Amino acid sequence: MLVRLVDVVKEFNTGRGRLRALDGITLDVRDGEFLAVVGPSGCGKSTLLSIIAGLEAPTSGSVAFLGEQRAQTRTAMVWQDTRLLPWRVVDRNVGLGPEFRGRPEEERRGIVQRFLRKMRLEGFEQFFPRQLSGGMQQRAGIARALANDPEVLLMDEPFAHLDALNRRLMQLELLQVWEQTGKTVVYVTHSIEEAVLLSDRVVVLTAGPGRIKDFVDIDLPRPRSAETLAHPGFQAATARIWQLLEGEARRAEARLLNRE
Repeated sequence: MLVRLVDVVKEFNTGRGRLRALDGITLDVRDGEFLAVVGPSGCGKSTLLSIIAGLEAPTSGSVAFLGEQRAQTRTAMVWQDTRLLPWRVVDRNVGLGPEFRGRPEEERRGIVQRFLRKMRLEGFEQFFPRQLSGGMQQRAGIARALANDPEVLLMDEPFAHLDALNRRLMQLELLQVWEQTGKTVVYVTHSIEEAVLLSDRVVVLTAGPGRIKDFVDIDLPRPRSAETLAHPGFQAATARIWQLLEGEARRAEARLLNRE
């Protein structure tokens, strides 16, 4: 195991009192696995990522990285809106982490070029984020995260704003990069199909406060491609996750209506 969460609870102060976002999450993230997290809106998926990243502290419970402390950054985040710095061109965005860590310029340049190649961004080094398409901005965001050489890549619905065609292309490109790098990935998504296509295992959360309802192992051959969508195992896993989520989604909707 690479990351272990034990009985993690997260509460926030609101105008109406304490809001519990996560309730007793116990989870092991395996070294090198692609783990997807699904659940209804408001179940604490993004909060869970922020706690693993150290951006939020749990109210109670513990989060631990197991094994030897390594030199590289432990986590890196890829957000839905990329959060590229608009005043920096692509290669300076991608090289941000190595620059902050004081890597020599020549080494930095090699790291940047390596991940620009992996994400098919060669020739766009001197473009500003506003000059790139949405898909290319996400490639740059992923390249920037990988350039940090993290142990765990955390991804919060990174393709949610893309159209259906570009979303599928980015999913397949991410699979290729993951297979090449062997990074551990924790991936939050609202799409059951995306979770099944990408992951080794899916964590299903209940309606808020988020608790683990079940784990679904994705027993599909790798490497995966668009043809994987027609595999009987894909359909079976998708149906199983939908079965687990349907009632939770209805409960989440009912709670929202009651608040209104």
